[in-house]
Amino acid sequence: DNEEVENFEMSEEVSEDKANALMQMQNIALRVQETLGSLASFLESIKNVFNFSIPFLSWLGFSVLLLLTIVLYYLPVRILVIMWGTNKLTKKLFCPWATSNSEIEDFLSRVPDDEEKAKYRENIFKESDKSNLEK
Repeated sequence: DNEEVENFEMSEEVSEDKANALMQMQNIALRVQETLGSLASFLESIKNVFNFSIPFLSWLGFSVLLLLTIVLYYLPVRILVIMWGTNKLTKKLFCPWATSNSEIEDFLSRVPDDEEKAKYRENIFKESDKSNLEK
């Protein structure tokens, strides 16, 4: 009788371990899926910059690249590294309350990915259909 109780307790522990392992695997799979979704969205935004989905942002990006190319042509890399390092070291001295941000990420966050473009198109068509029905 004592052996049966021990076997039952061991089987409960094994099932709990399996349940915990399954939950951990589900959490890992969810994190991987979210990370891959974010990466796909980021890459689609880059693609949409280069295929002029949002013309203003694409022209802005190409203008900045042209300006950067001209600056890199005329200024030596050594001077640019010195300027970058000086800016990095003195930024906290002049504005200690400021938070750092990435301008490239900010720019790409304003460019829609393919899913956002499709939703926007659907909304435009729905609104145009409503306006046509009202006339």
